[in-house]
Amino acid sequence: MLLQIHEPGQTPEPHAEDRLAVGVDLGTTHSVVAYAVDQKVHIIEEDGQQLLPSLFAIDPEGSILVGRETNSLLKNQPDAVIRSIKRLMSYENCPLSYRSLFPIEEDPHDPNILKLRAHNKLLTPTEISSYILKRLKDIAEKSLNHSVTQAVITVPAYFNDSQRQATKDAGK
Repeated sequence: MLLQIHEPGQTPEPHAEDRLAVGVDLGTTHSVVAYAVDQKVHIIEEDGQQLLPSLFAIDPEGSILVGRETNSLLKNQPDAVIRSIKRLMSYENCPLSYRSLFPIEEDPHDPNILKLRAHNKLLTPTEISSYILKRLKDIAEKSLNHSVTQAVITVPAYFNDSQRQATKDAGK
């Protein structure tokens, strides 16, 4: 068995969390987290929703918002919400047509390092993806009542080594 599920308040086996693994589809528009038991996949929901919008923002107060938390900014300040960040994993491979869709600022010391402006903070696509992955981890841990220490994260078949490495770095 890959995963043992425990009722709230029930004590897990010692070191059971070492065997816990979730699957994550870090998507361009939506992401999802799931686990498998007895060769059956179970998608983890948050508030009845299986899909987490792959959206990121920092509100005017400096709070980080991920997924549905960005809804108020999407309505009032849509340009403040970063979407489709997966398209920018590994900047050198990003099509020029996508670059105009993002608040990109290049590092003056290294033009291959790109950062995006979220409110008054500059972040790399890897850092932004890590916030989305962290949110998915939090959703899984809350649902499973168990710590998550291992994950399999999908990447598109067309991703090159640099893009796969950027996704791995986000997962760390």
